[in-house]
Amino acid sequence: MKLFLLGMLSLLLELILIRYLAGSVWNLGYFPNLVLMAAFIGMGAGFILRPRSERLFEAAPWLLLGLASFVAVAKPNLGFGAWSGAVGGELYFTGGPAGGPADLAWLACWFLGICAVFALISQKTAGLFALFDPLTAYTLDIGGSVCGVLLFAAMSWLEWPAAAWLLAFAVLFLLCSDRRLASLPLAGLVLIALWQDSRALKVLWSPYQKVELSRLLGRPLRISVNGIPHQEMSRRKDLEGSFYQAPYKGYPERAHPGSRSRQ
Repeated sequence: MKLFLLGMLSLLLELILIRYLAGSVWNLGYFPNLVLMAAFIGMGAGFILRPRSERLFEAAPWLLLGLASFVAVAKPNLGFGAWSGAVGGELYFTGGPAGGPADLAWLACWFLGICAVFALISQKTAGLFALFDPLTAYTLDIGGSVCGVLLFAAMSWLEWPAAAWLLAFAVLFLLCSDRRLASLPLAGLVLIALWQDSRALKVLWSPYQKVELSRLLGRPLRISVNGIPHQEMSRRKDLEGSFYQAPYKGYPERAHPGSRSRQ
């Protein structure tokens, strides 16, 4: 049963991090496969090393808590400039802080952190694999993985927030644990997700993205998608002198010559 639950846990966490980090790391939403690659590398390392240590498994939530705290406080940027970035010949228009030398170090921090979390979890999975014949082990693992995907799909369809995803992960982790010592870091994960969402006026985790309604000091209401500014809602009088009005100036005279003289 634990092998089934560990398969469910691993795939659920993989999907959680793809969505959660895309909403927490600026511009990562363009490249979610980076999280997928880190998860696969970590799983592979756990199966190869196979220390089969319950203490290492119990350390995974602490490392995950550190990763969530890092992205929540540091707000790392994937490495674009302030408004655009060219990657592999593709041009991306974006928003967020200006890029800098530290971006590569930030990328290494959260990427290696994901690898380490999955390595700590999968080393226990590898130990349980050895207790079954190969076909039974793969059946239990794949069955649990499919259930993890279905669980996350249901939570996304219901538009549950990231805190609910992490709570589901916490319950599964405790069911897989032998010593139940991970309650504190697991509770911390849920609280961090709640704190992040409370910083905006309203947050909606759609089935695809994190959508935020916020108001910065002295600025109009703003809608951001995965942390990137998408729309701003300004008062009409504030827009009258802006360049957004340029297409409309003189339009009546051009469309209807002499209209002003007839008034």
